Amino acid sequence: MYRVRVFSVGISVFYFLFVCAYSFLNAHGQSLGEDEFDKFVQMSEKERISYLCQVFEKRMRHADNLSYRLESSMGHKKLGVPQSEVVTIRKVFVHRVLNDSYTMRIEDSPVLSAGMVLAGKHQVVSIFFNGKEGITKNYVNVPPGLAGAFWGRIDAREDPISRENYYTAWLNNNFDYGYHPQPTEDYFIFPCLLRNRDQWKIEVKNAEKVVELTSPYPQVFVADKFDGIRKLILDPQKGYMPLIGEYRWEATRRGGNTWGEQRFFVEDSLLVGDVWMPVNMTLQYRMPSVPESEMFVKMNIVEITHGQVSSADMFLKFPEGTEVVDAIEGNAYRTDASGNRIPSTVEELYDLDPSHASVQLSEPPSRKINVVLIVIGVLLIIVGLYIHFKKRYKAS
Repeated sequence: MYRVRVFSVGISVFYFLFVCAYSFLNAHGQSLGEDEFDKFVQMSEKERISYLCQVFEKRMRHADNLSYRLESSMGHKKLGVPQSEVVTIRKVFVHRVLNDSYTMRIEDSPVLSAGMVLAGKHQVVSIFFNGKEGITKNYVNVPPGLAGAFWGRIDAREDPISRENYYTAWLNNNFDYGYHPQPTEDYFIFPCLLRNRDQWKIEVKNAEKVVELTSPYPQVFVADKFDGIRKLILDPQKGYMPLIGEYRWEATRRGGNTWGEQRFFVEDSLLVGDVWMPVNMTLQYRMPSVPESEMFVKMNIVEITHGQVSSADMFLKFPEGTEVVDAIEGNAYRTDASGNRIPSTVEELYDLDPSHASVQLSEPPSRKINVVLIVIGVLLIIVGLYIHFKKRYKAS
């Protein structure tokens, strides 16, 4: 009986201490957020700009060592009709970044109109960008129902398919993710903001205790007239992480008017290391081609870590039997069990686009000879016509 009574008293004391600790931490956390907001309110305009620049630069440095797994679904719906939502494709991204290099694995699955994923039709793309050498290696594993093979490529450009990972817009601009030759800063939120810091408009929302930041939207294509705006709602309690983003641009191009709208909403976030990152968010955008519809991308981060990527993670091995096209050396070959080229399978290629390679591909001797013969033939024809007309002129 005594033991039971002591146990009951112990539970009561533990519960009391837990409640006190929770209340203290909760109040302390709120006061920290309020102090941060109040501190920002007291700053001058110049101090606010400088402070936000430091915050955004910290976010970019944070992205130098980041690993995450993203589940993404894309689709469309009628404007203002949520129940009309249709998912057309689902993708899973596993992205690891280490300074100037990264790996990315992309798995996509087409979706039937009933919302069911097509079984066995997954296409998997694996990418490795070596920032030190400026070379991309990638291969795609096509499902057996389609081709059932591995196709690889080595190139001096990043793989454009990596741009389908819209979460990269929250990282830094160490890479272009296949957006070449578009200026890198235009795609990334924070580098683009920093580039336009002299044109910021900052407004403090006292009732919501948030900060509204307005900045020009970059001109992403050639136009006679372009006017764009980007508006972000920042949360001081979460390191000024954007909660809502609204972009709109209008342009006059080739005599016609066009426009675009894009919004994102962060529904959940997580403190990763010492930086708050969105882990559940929705991206929406509209275009004049389908003004009554709205495209959307829903992103859910299921795993995310900071500071745990090492150089040992930065590699890509071609599976055995991969058909590789090397756009830099200008040849194609199959790989062995170690992922290396099989010498007997190497074939020289001369019809690749040289602009895709950092090393210009030379033309084969046969092609050069053909060009020389054609030039000589044209010159002989010109000389022959000249002699012919000269004789006729003398005869007349």
